[in-house]
Amino acid sequence: MMAVANAGFRVIAHDFRGLSESHAEPEKASFAHLISDTAFILDALAISKVFVIASENEEIMDLVTPLPSWSLDMVGSEVQVPKVEAKTVLIIGEKDYVLKIPGMDEYVRSGEAKKYVPNQEPIYVPHGSHFVQEQFPNQINQLMITYLHNNKHLTAVCNGPKAL
Repeated sequence: MMAVANAGFRVIAHDFRGLSESHAEPEKASFAHLISDTAFILDALAISKVFVIASENEEIMDLVTPLPSWSLDMVGSEVQVPKVEAKTVLIIGEKDYVLKIPGMDEYVRSGEAKKYVPNQEPIYVPHGSHFVQEQFPNQINQLMITYLHNNKHLTAVCNGPKAL
């Protein structure tokens, strides 16, 4: 994030509940908490336009939730997955083990992922692994900075948790 800040962007990196310096118990933190905490920070700082940069633990696989035993009667019923309408870039290593999951590489490359993230632009990093940001930090920083500079004109506005 230092490279992004040094490129002239304001960077805010807060601790998730239960991680790092946070005092909350990890099992009590949820995605809803992450959304409301982020919205609170943006509101407190009077920030209305943001670019969200997320790493591997905030990815599309987070849409998958194990079925609790009480919901087994619902197995097979259609799950409504919300669309991510914001312009998005997916930076992924061509040798990422996730792409070895049967059908995953085709799912991303074919554009099928655009069903849920219609404005996604995948960027493949040759020889990159799952932790491509650690493997090629300078290249990934430059890709992020270029993306941010090229999309300054976007007018995405955050109006509280519903917009996130």
